[in-house]
Amino acid sequence: MAPKNLALVPLPAESVATADGTFRLIPKSRIVATGDAVDAATYFAQKARKSTGFTLPIVTGTADTHDVQITVAPDSSEDKPESYTLAADAHGLKIAANTSAGALNGVQTLRQLFPQWIESSSVVTTPWAVGGVVISDYPRYEHPGVSIDVARSFYTVDEMKEHIDNAAQFKFNA
Repeated sequence: MAPKNLALVPLPAESVATADGTFRLIPKSRIVATGDAVDAATYFAQKARKSTGFTLPIVTGTADTHDVQITVAPDSSEDKPESYTLAADAHGLKIAANTSAGALNGVQTLRQLFPQWIESSSVVTTPWAVGGVVISDYPRYEHPGVSIDVARSFYTVDEMKEHIDNAAQFKFNA
């Protein structure tokens, strides 16, 4: 069950707030990508660089206290191929997934955990922090998605692309 202070969409399968401190993203933070996590790391870096103004280099190796670590390591969770675990505390933030799609799902959840200004296209000066939490999640439906009748909606191509990006933020397929 999700802690009451987490307003995540969709609600994760399991989440627990912890008293292990707060993760803080700072100017010297890095994104440590392990395994097949480079795409998810790049996606997060592109989003977060705009709003934080931080460099957020993508590296391999060992993560430090203020780093975001994203790891893809296949395991025996064949029945939950896009599952991930996200853990944040004073010692760092880690996303572990068994597929690259699971890592991207973890990044989408991470975006929701940061202050809402993470979505800003210009630099915002605010504490970039995530309270102590452990989240385990996986898609509960094979194809979560949204439908749009393009013959009746008259959206432009750019509006459709924006709609798809917004749906992806909440782990939907469009």
